[in-house]
Amino acid sequence: MITRSTLLYTSLVLAVIIVASAGYIYFYVLGSGEKGFELGRYGSILQFNKSKVEAFTLESTAGQVLFPVPGKVNVVTPQYLSCPDICPLESIMLKYVMSKVVEAGWQDRVVFITIDVDPWKDSPEAAQAYIDAYASDLLSRGVKWVWIVDAPENMQKVWDALKIYVEKDPETGLVTHTGGFFIISPDGELLYFLSPSSAGWREPDKFAEMLWITLKEVVEAGS
Repeated sequence: MITRSTLLYTSLVLAVIIVASAGYIYFYVLGSGEKGFELGRYGSILQFNKSKVEAFTLESTAGQVLFPVPGKVNVVTPQYLSCPDICPLESIMLKYVMSKVVEAGWQDRVVFITIDVDPWKDSPEAAQAYIDAYASDLLSRGVKWVWIVDAPENMQKVWDALKIYVEKDPETGLVTHTGGFFIISPDGELLYFLSPSSAGWREPDKFAEMLWITLKEVVEAGS
């Protein structure tokens, strides 16, 4: 059984590997300074050097889409529909941030993207049913949530581009994958990767506030 702590450890180790291998600027943990969070309590954040993310045309719940979606801040998270542990928590975090986007009136400035990590099983139709069931109230208010799920060989290109770790257990069908959120600028530049700590997974609303504050700064910087 894949535990939440195992997935968290994997995501944090991979985050450090990203920095070491790809030459990004630096890694830091949000402290008690300008963003008002205790050091490392709810999560960590990687800030990148604004390198362009390779663009792909892929199948999704919105039909064929260009990813990253141009002209909007992309909030991107790896998920799959039968995930038993961290993906439902990521959806809680997403819903909180979506509600804040509605409050700010930024529905046309932000798009939420799920990168599917089980394309062997999931489909755009099933993903749309999940989105409708989970966030129909926010979708009706203009929030854009696109779930990208294409053939495994096409998804692999996206995983490689974002350094998303994906491994499916052939016996259980469970998928070990990177957990957290990427923020990509309207120009397609990779800005941040935010990953919950153990406290962040236990208190998803607290990490979601951290994610919202970071997203808010990105949107306002582009105003």
